Formats: sequence, structure tokens, C-alpha cells
Amino acid sequence: MIGRVTQNAISNEFLFYLKDRMVQMNKRQTDLTSMSKIRMPEDDPVGTTLSMQYQSRLKEIETFIRNIEEGEARLNLMDSNLQSATDILQRIRELTVQAANGTYTKEDTKKMAIEIDQLIRELVNIANSYYKQTSLYGGYKTDLPFRIETGLSEDLDYEVIKKVVYMGDDGIIMRQVDTWDFVQINLNGNRLFASENMIIKSSEPGTGYVADRDMSFKINGMEVKVFKGDNLETIVEKINNLKIPVKAYIDNSTGNNFLVIESTIPHNITIEDVGDGELWRD
Repeated sequence: MIGRVTQNAISNEFLFYLKDRMVQMNKRQTDLTSMSKIRMPEDDPVGTTLSMQYQSRLKEIETFIRNIEEGEARLNLMDSNLQSATDILQRIRELTVQAANGTYTKEDTKKMAIEIDQLIRELVNIANSYYKQTSLYGGYKTDLPFRIETGLSEDLDYEVIKKVVYMGDDGIIMRQVDTWDFVQINLNGNRLFASENMIIKSSEPGTGYVADRDMSFKINGMEVKVFKGDNLETIVEKINNLKIPVKAYIDNSTGNNFLVIESTIPHNITIEDVGDGELWRD
């Protein structure tokens, strides 16, 4: 599940940007609040209009400051999480090397295996971290983004993790930090904690396939429209035209054409039919 994680996964440039914006916003807020107030609109109609504009701008700046503070708080928490994850991965690596040494007893390697399982559980807890009731790594999902599936290991006589499933989505959370500037304040756990590329292959051959009606499906939340008459090659082309880290191709190594979708960076691919579409149900 967990791949190589470093603190560089969170950009230092982003933190510098937020701090710089905070300084600018505080300065603007001070400038605006220091203006003398106009008691009656008829005293100075032009000044009243300007004052209303300034007050509106002041509220806008206050919102930007709150967004910057939220982004910085999230960034600091994610940085701490990833440092902890890096330490855990280092310990797992040490145990793996020791277990492969061949000089330890069966009881020793059993203890190492149990410790590795416990460390992976700690990693999952980190991946399920929250900030103010919002998942840090689950996209738009508010529930725990990672779920573990366990099973009894006969060698260890112990319930170990068999699989870790990502239940979140690819949602990107943005916050406005200036009039025309927006920044991303979350990281996608699907990509951050995945350790290998995912490959999905159709269970049935698509040789001679032609869509008999209009339908659509989604890959990683991006919709692909299939029209009546589209064949397998057309569908592959449409998937590859999406601006997402997946590639599609046709595997005919067995003499039949199978549709294959593969991630180009480590993450779990999500595919779902839309409405009454049946392309991926068949």
C-alpha cells in the first residue's frame, strides 16, 4: 500500500507562498481598518461609496486570511504526518532486511512479521488523519479513506492485514487566497500512499465489440462518453485523451482483444458506469 514518502511531497514553495500572502493580507487589513469612519452618507457621498468599497474589500481580505491560515495548518499537519510515515517505513525496511538475513530463528522472524503488521496499521492510521472533521487524504470524502482487510495467518497464528483499500476519491480541495489566486490544500491519498501501478483488464474479450447505444462511464471521476457505433479502438482513444494518469490499450496476446487500463503513476484506478451504462458491468 505505502510507497516512498518524503517531506518533499509537500512543497516548501507552497508554505513560503502562504506566509507571503499572510503578510500582505495583514498589511492591507491594517491599512483599511485605520481609515477614519464617515458618520453620515450625506457628509461625503464619494467618501461613503469608497468607504463601503473598503469595508467590502476588508471582509474579502479577512476571508483570504482565514483560508491561508487553514492552508498553513493543514500543511504543517501533513508535513508532520509524512515525517512519521517516513520513520515507520524506515523501521519496516530495517526489519525486512533483518528477516532476510537468515541468521534469525523462526520465532524471531515471527516477531518481526507481527511488528511489521503493526507498523502498517500505524501507517493506515496516519493516512486516515483528519483536520477539523475533514479527511486530509481522502479527497471530498469525509469518512476514513483507507480501510484494512485482515485474515488469519496460519504461520503467525495472528490476524494480519491482507489488503488496504482506498475508499476516498480524487477530489482536489482549493481555497482562495487572493482575488485571482487559488491554492490546493489537500493531498490525494490514493496517489500519495500507493506503492505500485494498478492494471485493470476486461474479463471478457472485446473482439468485434461495437456499442449498441449511447452510454458513459467514469475513470477517476472523469466521464467518458461512448456513442452508438463506437468500437474498442475508439474507446481506448477517448480514455487516452483524458488528462488523468492512466493509459488504455488493447491486449491481443491471446488472440482476442482485451481492454486494459493501467495507471501511469502509483494509485488505485476507480471505474464506474454512469446511469444505465453497462460497459463495465458486462
